[in-house]
Amino acid sequence: MNDQIMGKAKHYITMGVAGHVDHGKTSLVKSLTGIDTDRLEEEKRRGLSIESSIAPFEMEDGIGIALVDVPGHTDYIKNTIRGLSAVDAAILVVAADEGCMPQTREHLDMLGLLGVRSGFVVLTKVDLVDEETLDLAEMEIIDEIEGSFLEGAPIVRFSALDRRGLEGVRSAVKCSAGQVTPKEVGKPFRLWIDQVRSNPGFGTVVTGTISAGSISLEDTVKIFPAGVQARVRSLEVHNRRTTRAVAGQRVGINLHRVSVGEASRGMVLADIQSPSPFRFINAALTLLTNARRPVTSRQMLRIHAGTAVANARIFMMEKESLKAGESGLVQLRMKTPFPAAPGEKLVVCPLGEHRISGGGRILEVTGEKFRASKAPRLLPYLEELNRENLQGALENLLPVQQRRLLSAREMADRTGFAADEIERKIKAMMRKGKVVRLRVERFIARESFDGFMQEALHAARSLSRDFPLKSHFNAVEINSRLPHPLEWELIEKILDDLAARRMLLKQNGGYIAPDAHGSLSDTQREIVMAILTSSANAGLAPLSVDRVWKLTERKFLKNDIRRMVNYLNQKNKIMILNDKRFLSPGAVEEIKSRVGAVIRSRGAFTIGDCKQSLGYGRTVAIPILEYLDTIGFTRREGDIRVFMERNP
Repeated sequence: MNDQIMGKAKHYITMGVAGHVDHGKTSLVKSLTGIDTDRLEEEKRRGLSIESSIAPFEMEDGIGIALVDVPGHTDYIKNTIRGLSAVDAAILVVAADEGCMPQTREHLDMLGLLGVRSGFVVLTKVDLVDEETLDLAEMEIIDEIEGSFLEGAPIVRFSALDRRGLEGVRSAVKCSAGQVTPKEVGKPFRLWIDQVRSNPGFGTVVTGTISAGSISLEDTVKIFPAGVQARVRSLEVHNRRTTRAVAGQRVGINLHRVSVGEASRGMVLADIQSPSPFRFINAALTLLTNARRPVTSRQMLRIHAGTAVANARIFMMEKESLKAGESGLVQLRMKTPFPAAPGEKLVVCPLGEHRISGGGRILEVTGEKFRASKAPRLLPYLEELNRENLQGALENLLPVQQRRLLSAREMADRTGFAADEIERKIKAMMRKGKVVRLRVERFIARESFDGFMQEALHAARSLSRDFPLKSHFNAVEINSRLPHPLEWELIEKILDDLAARRMLLKQNGGYIAPDAHGSLSDTQREIVMAILTSSANAGLAPLSVDRVWKLTERKFLKNDIRRMVNYLNQKNKIMILNDKRFLSPGAVEEIKSRVGAVIRSRGAFTIGDCKQSLGYGRTVAIPILEYLDTIGFTRREGDIRVFMERNP
């Protein structure tokens, strides 16, 4: 086997060999590679391909090619679509003795819907007809491929019997392969599983073509939608062991401790951090010009994407139906999660019929049902994705996500674009003030961020009005007041920004709106007056809640008095001591004056000075002296108090 196929090629592509049944696809592949791709006993008995088969094709120019021989019979259309789903280029095979047949056109349509843009035509069995018939066959082919991706492509005459034209086919393969853009190795690993087998003593092996990224021995991967996590035990590329395989290569992967029942054709093996699949797919759908019937909203269709097949109900986003040749945005709703990804192609078939009616591009995999009310925000985003305009997609994605922060990797998973490309665009948008970055390298649209700032400011103000007794509100309380609570990192960033702009004030670990004040009730105002009057009348003696309760002849509840005492303390109308008693500001200033006079006269203040200076003994005085220490007026040195500063 050529080393280029095994891992030394510059890049790898897959080339589909398509065409009507019995037109010589398998013979062409065998002539090019020496490999008979009809492996099954039934295939050999019936003389036709049932399953798609792979054969490596050696080239000397740094490109590794895998040829995919797909079934030509309409009964096996499901296997044909699976086989062609991963191809980058195509060889359309037409037999000279029959010319273009129904599956010739269907396979050509299929390749176009799957996004193939490079290829050529091989006119086979040229040994069976004369020159005039060959010329007529070529003319028919030219008419058939007009308007398709093969328009203007070479038509190579070939005979598997006498190998006439084989070098021309080789040359066309080389030319077509050179026109293919390589798959992206830098993206997260992803592979659609098309074969699963279990070898005794070896375990479960899944096979497929890597559509993105790379995989190495000992990598941890996950099977979707099953969610089964596995470790890569060994890798094989075209029956040879390797330590690493990259995008474009066909690879067999031995998975450690995965039973054969946990993986199946139609599942996806992907990077461990890949997002879980959803039931809904937003897509751009185009009906073929020869589609027999329109597709209407709520109709059931059979959906092919990668190697998976599922029934889905279609919902139109822009109009009620699509006619032959028309395109539109749709949502496809499956019964179970479907492991497709943005950017991948799909083909649709009517239920119960072996024919395709259209196809398109998967734009978004989502857990949200489409509603007409979402159209103004969602449709512009989907249209930009369909145009493959990253800048436009990002400018619409962030507003669509509104309340959700997104990292570059999450945006890549959502859009199908590469994360490094997204990071460059996001940085440019940040410089223009269109995007806000948070500490955790997640982003939000500036428009959405500013809107949430206003919501948070309104919430803080309403809390201040509704709870006038509270001195501040924490982030959880403000977030719970929003119409829809925000992620923690986002509400923290918003409140910090509001505080930096002085629109909110930071206070005691929380926030307060300086320009919003609530009104006390009549009862609360009456309690306030009672507290202030009582503390003023008490002079230098501290009061308790119980004392005020008794002075007011038990008219108010103690808890209500206590709440108003805390409220007045927050407003600096009274000062609460360590024993929960309180003093008026005037009393505190008088106490400071008397204590200060003693310190200036004697150099220190002791407990023994309290009776003469303040009028009460040790029990009442200690909380007051501790308060003076707390506010920085005095400091304790053993059993005496001195000024905190030497020259007050």
